[in-house]
Amino acid sequence: MDPLTPFFTWQVFIYGIAIYGVTRFFRGLAETYRPTLVKNQIWEDVVLPIVPVALGALLAHWKGFPFPTTLTEWTLRSFLGGVVGGLSGLTYRALKAIVKKQWGIDVSIRPPPGPIAVKVAVPPNDPLPCDETQKTTTTVVVEQKTQDK
Repeated sequence: MDPLTPFFTWQVFIYGIAIYGVTRFFRGLAETYRPTLVKNQIWEDVVLPIVPVALGALLAHWKGFPFPTTLTEWTLRSFLGGVVGGLSGLTYRALKAIVKKQWGIDVSIRPPPGPIAVKVAVPPNDPLPCDETQKTTTTVVVEQKTQDK
C-alpha cells in the first residue's frame, strides 16, 4: 500500500472545502465591518493567504475529525492541516470546475457586473389621494462594487 494513500481521502477533501468556506465567511465578515480592508495591501498579500493555513493547522486538533490514524503526533496533524488549508482554494476551484463540467452549474458567488437599474414609483408631494395618471416613474441607478478575483 502506498504510504500517501491515507492522505487522499474524502475526509481530507471535505476538510479542505470546509476551510475554504470558513475563510470566505471570515473574509466577508471582516470586509463588511471594515470596508477599508478591501484596498489594504497587507490584508490582501499577507493576512488572507495566512488565514487558511493557520485555520487548517488549528482545526486539525479537533478530536472529532477523522484524520488518518497514522497521524497521532501534534506536529504531524498541524502540518497536514496547514497543507490542506493552503490547498483549500485550489480544492474549491477544482470542485467548481468538476461541477460546471459535469452538470453545467456555475457555483461562483459573485455579484453581477455593472450598476443595477431599479424602477421606483414616486407619488407627487400632494398629501391628497391621487389617481394613477399623476404618478411618475423614476429610474434609480445603484452602483455596486465588484471584485475582480
